[in-house]
Amino acid sequence: MDYLAKVASFFTGQIPEDCSGVISKIEYYTYEPGFKLQGDCVDGYGNFIKYMNYRDGISWDLADILHPWNAETLNTPERWNKAQSTIYKDGRIEIKSWWDAEFQKSLYNTDEDSTNL
Repeated sequence: MDYLAKVASFFTGQIPEDCSGVISKIEYYTYEPGFKLQGDCVDGYGNFIKYMNYRDGISWDLADILHPWNAETLNTPERWNKAQSTIYKDGRIEIKSWWDAEFQKSLYNTDEDSTNL
């Protein structure tokens, strides 16, 4: 499944009128359902304009994309617990995901995901 396209489509719909794009940072919790979402509204050059104020309920919509994406990658070299998307109205898209062992240790005192215990 093309989860990156779904993430891009989701955040494209979140760009406010007074911004050219959004940079969204996701910290994903691998032992319990949930994630932390922060975002910045930016101009066409990626310069900060204001903090994103994601609407209520957004986490449920985004969870429907993130949970299956994370589950599919947990036992692969592409596993991730952090992601960042940079989405612009003009169609420029960059989505990065990575495994942050220190973040995992800070939450669970191990750098393993829940499937490797």
